[in-house]
Amino acid sequence: MDAEKPIFDSVQAALRFALNADQVTMPRPFMNKAMAEVKVKPKKVKKRRAGEELMNSDLVSAEELLAREQERGEQRRSSDRPRMPTGLDAAATAGFILATLARLDLEHQAVLTGLLARPTDTCPCQRPCCRGWLFNPRHSHAVKQICHIIKETGDVTRTPGKKGLSTPPAMREAIVRDYFLGGKATVMDFASTGGVTLKTAAAHRAWIVQWLELTEAAAILEADAIFDSAGIVGATS
Repeated sequence: MDAEKPIFDSVQAALRFALNADQVTMPRPFMNKAMAEVKVKPKKVKKRRAGEELMNSDLVSAEELLAREQERGEQRRSSDRPRMPTGLDAAATAGFILATLARLDLEHQAVLTGLLARPTDTCPCQRPCCRGWLFNPRHSHAVKQICHIIKETGDVTRTPGKKGLSTPPAMREAIVRDYFLGGKATVMDFASTGGVTLKTAAAHRAWIVQWLELTEAAAILEADAIFDSAGIVGATS
């Protein structure tokens, strides 16, 4: 990693790249690449007199020449910025980012993975019973980790005289998944999933979402410091 020129401008961008790195296109076989790079010798053309390029209608127009010059200027200005890694470099960069992620607290790793890893993959089986997609194992593992941590938190956060905050497992998972997907489900959906009343579902969602929000904020703070020191991202504003 180049500490002077970080590739990513935020922790979220770096993790989104690394957590979905299996979508990175790997290099073509060297023979195919070599064949593709064989240059065809251009045909010789008769030299034209100076200024003839702009005088003849069958040649490049002045507007197109100006557009080309502007494009060259953009390329020169962008050359100072680090380029996104590709191929084997992308795999190495993703591995370094994930190794850095592993330095965070476990619940912070899980929350950031749940937020930034894609939740589903396309299923290629094409069977009549197929719905066309599968849960992404990396995302699902993060959901299960969070559900386990939340269960432990609920079991120890007991109010005297009450049963505590232990949530029905199916409803707990539904609430966590919904949080990672942007909070689109309703209390009625959760009540139906957990087989509980609307009041109970609302209370459980409230404290689970609050825990997730607080943990997400803490995770970003911890990741900002660690990723900045590792040279993965620049100083946060």
